[in-house]
Formats: sequence, C-alpha cells, structure tokens
Amino acid sequence: MTSHDEFAAAAAAYAIDPGALGHDERLAFEAHLETCDQCRADVADFRRVTAGIGLGTDAVAPPESLKARTLARATSQPQARSAGATRRPEGGPSTSRATVPAWWALAAASVALVATALYAVNMRVQVQMLRQMIADASAEAQSLRTELADVRRDRARLTRTMAVVSAPDLIRVNLSGQATAAAASGRAFWSKAQGLVFSADGLPALPADHVYQLWVLAPSPISVGVLTVSAAGVATFSATLPADLPPIAAVAVTSEPGPNGSTSPTMPILLVGKPGT
Repeated sequence: MTSHDEFAAAAAAYAIDPGALGHDERLAFEAHLETCDQCRADVADFRRVTAGIGLGTDAVAPPESLKARTLARATSQPQARSAGATRRPEGGPSTSRATVPAWWALAAASVALVATALYAVNMRVQVQMLRQMIADASAEAQSLRTELADVRRDRARLTRTMAVVSAPDLIRVNLSGQATAAAASGRAFWSKAQGLVFSADGLPALPADHVYQLWVLAPSPISVGVLTVSAAGVATFSATLPADLPPIAAVAVTSEPGPNGSTSPTMPILLVGKPGT
C-alpha cells in the first residue's frame, strides 16, 4: 500500500482485526496512521461500530449439562445428570446451538461493516473527484470571464480608434523620442469631436517607482492619463477630451512618479510632437 486511498480501504479490516492484514501491510498501515488524522478517525469509528455490534448481541447462558460435564472432567468423577437436563449423544457438539446464530450474526455484521467501509471510501473518492471537477470548472469559467472582458475592452478601443481616425476633423501628431528614450517613437490622432488615440513603441523600462504620462498642450499642459507599457516597450491609449478644449499645440510623454503620475509635467520630456509633423 502506497496511496492514501489504499490505506483508507484497509482501515475497516484493521479495525476489526489487525492480523487481517499481512505483516508488511500492517506495518505500513500503522506507520501511515502516525501521520494521517483521517485514517485514525476511520479506524476509531469502525472499532466503535464493531464494539456496538458485539454489545448488541444477546448473551447466551451455557446449558446445565455442559456445566456438569465440565465439573466431571475437572474432578474425574462420573457425570451426574442434572434434573431436567436433556442427555446428549456421546461425541456430540459441546457448544450450545443457541450460540450459533449469535456468532453468525457477528460474522455477517462484520462483513457488512467491511462492505460499508469500502462503499464509504469509494464515495469519498467520488466526492473528491467531484470537488476537483467543480474547482476546474470554476477556474475555467473565471478564465472565460476574463477573456470576455478583454475582448469587450479591445472592441471598445477599436471602435473608438475607428471613430477618431475616420473623423473629418482628424489631426495627426508624430512624436519623436528624446533624452533616454531617443529610440522611441509615437503617434497621436486627435479629433475634437471623437477624442484622442495614442500609440508608441521602443519605450525603455522606467524605474519601478515611475510611470509614463501622456500630456496635450492646449496651450497649457493637460494630463490625458498614465500609459501601460508592455515588456516590449509598446503602449496604446485612447481617451475622450473636453469638448471645449482649445486647439492642441503639442503632444508629449514624460516620466512621472507612480503610480498616478503628476498634476503637471516634469523634466525630462521623453516623447514630443506637434500637429502637422
């Protein structure tokens, strides 16, 4: 026996008679009991049931003739017939017939106990399998919900992008990298009616306590939001801007203290561009 299910299946037999297991199996099972609270509890339960079966069997008094024969053998005296005792044929069974049903009842109950224990173990395994299936199904459902949320977010972003780039008042701004982000580049598409869409690539990793923040200068700096940058240095962003926003003079990206950025841009500017460039 090596698995817990095998040990659990042997608990009923061990509770009735430890000798029912082979020598090696008994040693392995007793070693397992030292570390398994569940199997110890099962053995204790089975022993209580076995004891209850024994106590539930009516005691049978031996017949007077058996008592007389036993005394006669002990004292080497001829056996005297007890008054009212029924003489048995010589060589007949010395055990009362009345004890036979009790022993058969105990044996049948023991077999029923073992069968019940095996059924309980089987049901426990099935319950564990069912719980695992439910956990797997829940994890899969959560994964599907997450994927669905991502799809909906991507669809909303795509819808906004299409609305911006197809707007009749579209203005495009190309951003070039500056300072430590000289290799980076970006593109901004702005429609006063539809909003702003921004993308950038080649952005270097920032210190853990800093974030990229997007600004529009109209003509004062207005924060558009904090960018989420992938490990490959790519960022995309879309947002609506105030309807009364003056014409944009420039679009810029700076490095700001995280996680929420700053209320006004700080130096250095890492990406910047003007309309028409």
